[in-house]
Amino acid sequence: AVYYDAIDHFSHAFMKYYPPRREHIPVKEYELYKNVVSGAYLFHDMMLGRLLDFVDDDTTVILMSDHGFHPNHNRPDYIPKEPTGPAIEHSPFGILVMKGPGIKKDELVFGASLLDITPTILNIYGLPVASDMDGKVLSNAFVREPEIDYIESWDAVEGNDGCHPKDVKVSEEEMSAELKQLVDLGYIEDPGNNSEEAVKSTLNENNYNLARAYFNGQQWEEGISILEKLNEENPEIIRFATYLIHGYLVTGKYKKARILVDKVKQQLDRESPQLDMLEGTLFLAEERPVKALALFKKVENEAGHQPFLKLKIANSYLQMRKLDEAEALLRQCLKEDSEEFGSWYSLGVCLFEKADYENALDTFLSASGLMYYHPQTHYYIAECLFNLEDYENATQALKVCLTIAPHMNIARNKLIYIYQHHLNQPEKIAELKVEFQNKLKGELIIVSGLPRSGTSMMMQILHAADLPIFTDQERKPDENNKKGYFEHEAVKNTAKNKSWVKEANGKVVKVIAHLLPHLPHNFKYKIIFMERSIDDILSSQSNMLKRDGKVNVSDIYPTNLANAYKETIHHIKKWSQQQDNIDIIYLNYDEVIEDAENQIEKISKFLAKDFAKEKMISQINPELRREKSLH
Repeated sequence: AVYYDAIDHFSHAFMKYYPPRREHIPVKEYELYKNVVSGAYLFHDMMLGRLLDFVDDDTTVILMSDHGFHPNHNRPDYIPKEPTGPAIEHSPFGILVMKGPGIKKDELVFGASLLDITPTILNIYGLPVASDMDGKVLSNAFVREPEIDYIESWDAVEGNDGCHPKDVKVSEEEMSAELKQLVDLGYIEDPGNNSEEAVKSTLNENNYNLARAYFNGQQWEEGISILEKLNEENPEIIRFATYLIHGYLVTGKYKKARILVDKVKQQLDRESPQLDMLEGTLFLAEERPVKALALFKKVENEAGHQPFLKLKIANSYLQMRKLDEAEALLRQCLKEDSEEFGSWYSLGVCLFEKADYENALDTFLSASGLMYYHPQTHYYIAECLFNLEDYENATQALKVCLTIAPHMNIARNKLIYIYQHHLNQPEKIAELKVEFQNKLKGELIIVSGLPRSGTSMMMQILHAADLPIFTDQERKPDENNKKGYFEHEAVKNTAKNKSWVKEANGKVVKVIAHLLPHLPHNFKYKIIFMERSIDDILSSQSNMLKRDGKVNVSDIYPTNLANAYKETIHHIKKWSQQQDNIDIIYLNYDEVIEDAENQIEKISKFLAKDFAKEKMISQINPELRREKSLH
């Protein structure tokens, strides 16, 4: 294994001078240094050629890099003053070339990651791959599908693993030389003579980079918890806050993102294009594209070029359904940078919305070549093929989608639909359903219905049955629900953030009807759905609003709202029938009050549990029962 590190150093020092010259680069410096990077690559090609002279036909060669460099308008105008600042010059796309016995020729390798290199090399040597490795063998690079053996972990295998012996010590001279190199390259701050401050700074940077590593590994909650602590202890370091805002945006914690954005605004005594970009992204996530567009335009007018600014403006147009404007800007983005996945993906969505399925398909295929592990891209590829009546290939795209995201139920349902209505393969449907059931991670009991349909009463009944309730007690009992609501704040944000479901496994959760389709598909749900007359629901909501003094309630019957509620119920009933991970029982509010014993017996059979029924019945408000009998 040979590591050529000079290209990295040359590029950090001289890529800023690479053609074409940008306005802020002095002409004299540009003329002097414009060919340095190209010269470095030529020199390395010469060395690679000489190395390959010694390679025989029985040797496998892998040429790779873990990242590239932006050679175009995406080159930053400045380097952030932080230890990992120089990494802003990196492009996420590296290179992978393989040659040797059993390796395909003139083929593309899709979905390769840096983490796949070690498992692939182990397999080439005929050694087992460890189950605790995050990467995989790049099987699609081989002429024949390789046989892969596994062991639990290489950590438990004795032998020379390349580590220094435990008694070896690195000299202070070597450490000092390494430290100076990192300081000179700009990767770390000069620690100076204040050792205590240096230790604190190092710990902060280690934790900051650990949080970023968690984010890159899609472990958002772990990264967020680290950044929250860093931000609390170091409020003056704005980058901790801005990266935390990014985590909040991805996980749908928009309230927290809004609070932190406002706080950072107050701290800054200057305009910040970066913060405006983050706030604009927050507006997009909240589906407020007009406000997002205004902020992005402000950045464009005041700060000029910013990475991904045009793409964000295009996505604003896309949300506003201004498809022509979005398409024109996305094509401009791709003209400037043909390796930007987001531009290809958004253009694909734009063309799909225009029902231009052939061009949308080509666009999504280009997107998947840049980022293979993006299930939504493969789903759109399948939808394009479906609309073009290429059902066989549509099923292949959906299978890829489900390989990447096994619990993406919309893809599974589409696959079942194609097998049932177009390919007539019932055996495939049965296989899919069995496979799906085997992958479920747990089971929740859900109490649902429209607001004021009796969901709180049902939560009180189940609480009396000693079932574990998922609640944070944030919403206290009041005149509207004297025995409590039994809600959890996190559930309200299910459309954007589903992380609470893991915590609620095995518990009873109250989920409003509108949020049911947003529940993650890798859990089993037993849903007790409360039904009540729409007129009674509207009357109860009106009385609640009056008691709370929130609005002046009109005497005019809200026909539109009544119709919307009816449509929601219809949609939920139709949706629930199509879900393999859902069992649902519908209980009528009036019947629960008037005939509690029989209704609780139904619940007992549905949940397959024996309950102390008298204790449950006692939770039904006696005043309600009297009111019903009088009525």
